[in-house]
Amino acid sequence: MDKKNTVRGQILISDLIISLSIFLLLIAIAYEAYNRQTDRLAEWHTQILADEAVQRGLASIVDAQGNPTNWAVSGLNPGQSQLMAMGAGDGAGSIDQIKLTQMAVFFNSSTYDDGTLEKMGLGYFQGDVNVSELSGADIISMGLPPISSSIVLSSGTRVASYNGRAVLVRLRVWRNES
Repeated sequence: MDKKNTVRGQILISDLIISLSIFLLLIAIAYEAYNRQTDRLAEWHTQILADEAVQRGLASIVDAQGNPTNWAVSGLNPGQSQLMAMGAGDGAGSIDQIKLTQMAVFFNSSTYDDGTLEKMGLGYFQGDVNVSELSGADIISMGLPPISSSIVLSSGTRVASYNGRAVLVRLRVWRNES
């Protein structure tokens, strides 16, 4: 009986290295795909939050009267717990001049700017507001424009009534990238 020298059932080290390399490559591709999808979902979620913040902010300027409704004449500021929400509207899409002016004072104040953003419904986003006549003449501006490292996430415009005339209310929200 002739015994042949065979290498059946033995693993060659080169086969093992190639197999492990392919396996690790597939794991790396799957991990990268997962990370990209997670990043996309986070961006999508942030965009939805920004769009909702714009709608809440515009509503607080045009529609909402605030809580309490007489917050401006009562002398309440965003740092006080009695002021639950700020609103410049006086009903039916009309803007109250006193409330808008007081809101602008707080919005442009470094002491109250974060509280004002929160009480207007903008949350953790930064924002700026411009109320202008239909001809383009500015009536009031609130907040500073975004800086160069900021990413404007959403903006919106509403038509309202102010002192008996039609005006445009524009709001942009962004976050600072650092």
